[in-house]
Amino acid sequence: GINAEYGVREELSMFCAAAKMACRRPVSAVRSIAVSAAGEHGSVGEQHLLGVLEQGLAVHHATVRDISGGCGSMYEVYVASDDFKGMMLVKQHKMVKSILAQDIADMHGLTLKTATVEKHDKAAATQKATAK
Repeated sequence: GINAEYGVREELSMFCAAAKMACRRPVSAVRSIAVSAAGEHGSVGEQHLLGVLEQGLAVHHATVRDISGGCGSMYEVYVASDDFKGMMLVKQHKMVKSILAQDIADMHGLTLKTATVEKHDKAAATQKATAK
């Protein structure tokens, strides 16, 4: 009902204020869904960041997840790309951060993980074998 929605909105507003970020989306748009190059749907912010990554890198696999509770102030990003071949992890992260620099300026926080396609595929195969 109205009170429940107001309570969620109030809680979300308090979180955004605590993060010193203004909430840009209405409560009805709050989602925490992984977005990948395979076409899963996520929030507008998640889709935007995925698009920026796909324009800047040869993305084999990527997930972008809003972990801020819907404000779009904190994201968890995972990217697997052959563009990372031969690069140290720090350089991979610097590359992704430079691609997302304009968007990072508006964020409160970012969790970033990167991998080469070979490392990603090996980890995915291990996960599948373990899940059986």
